[in-house]
Amino acid sequence: MRIVHERMWDLSQPVAHDGPCWPEQTPPAIRHNERAAVGGFNVETIEMTDHTGTHVDAPFHHDDAAATIDRLPIKTFAGPALFIDLRDRVEPSMEIGPEQLEGRLGELREGVFAILVTGWGDKRAVTEEFLKRYPFLGGAGADLLLEHRVAGVGIDALSIAGAPVRAVAWEIEE
Repeated sequence: MRIVHERMWDLSQPVAHDGPCWPEQTPPAIRHNERAAVGGFNVETIEMTDHTGTHVDAPFHHDDAAATIDRLPIKTFAGPALFIDLRDRVEPSMEIGPEQLEGRLGELREGVFAILVTGWGDKRAVTEEFLKRYPFLGGAGADLLLEHRVAGVGIDALSIAGAPVRAVAWEIEE
């Protein structure tokens, strides 16, 4: 593991028609419109919730009086990062705690983003496994990262929090 300073990494997942999104929300709909007869351009219509694909929950997500995503400075989302490989330490539905992080935080220091690599990004699909059985950061693990004064935390799973127990809004492939 090392901190990468010399290049910008795009960690976003692609958005696809009927692709995975947060359970109980409408899957994304992408329509490729025909080439316009006048003006000579192509357009696509995209409809999706703000919890589709890679996303950030702004403070507003939990507090009506807090900042919305457009009010946060772009520097909030970029900086040096430590990719913490946990693929050999996590299982489906596992809470990531200090035990999983132990021995993997060597270069983590104040102001660095902690990116939790669980392997779940490789499982991305509209399946029960991806949507409901992903590993997630538990409270004790979050406290440990906060002790290191990280700039932020990312994860390659559907959410950094545990999976919802509610039904999924569409039929899941088995």
